[in-house]
Amino acid sequence: MRVGVVVIGRNEAVGLERCLRSALREGVPVVYADSDSTDDSVRIAERLGVVVEPVPGRPHTAARGRNAGVRRLCAIWPQVEVAQFIDGDCELVPGWLSAAMAAMTVDDRIAVVCGRQRERRRNASIYSRLLDIEWDRPLGDDVAEYGGAAFTRLSAFHAVGGYNADMP
Repeated sequence: MRVGVVVIGRNEAVGLERCLRSALREGVPVVYADSDSTDDSVRIAERLGVVVEPVPGRPHTAARGRNAGVRRLCAIWPQVEVAQFIDGDCELVPGWLSAAMAAMTVDDRIAVVCGRQRERRRNASIYSRLLDIEWDRPLGDDVAEYGGAAFTRLSAFHAVGGYNADMP
């Protein structure tokens, strides 16, 4: 399966370079879907050679960004079959894409593979710790819900019309 990465964000300059570098080191196509950033986010992505897709419309939602990123990814690289969605303030752990691919190839009915998201500095503040606890969700074959950082089969994504762009 051919993989691409869609990074979404708005004013993510503080952590965006780390995020984009984590995706670029995987050697796969990367698109940054930007929702009207007023900081250096777009310049950072362009400097790294990442395709930047402006995300039109309001309200700014993660769903709108993911949908726009997939459209651009598929327009440039139509052979991509799976997209890893990630937020601009996150990073991919080395080996994640390979592990997700291995899990997905077990059964062609699997639409999404997600893992355990962790706060980088979970003990830095009570807020970071609470987020880390909130992301501690059940893992396994029958996960009913998942966050936006997910490895997604694009045939399934397109079959359901992508994300609901109006959902915050």
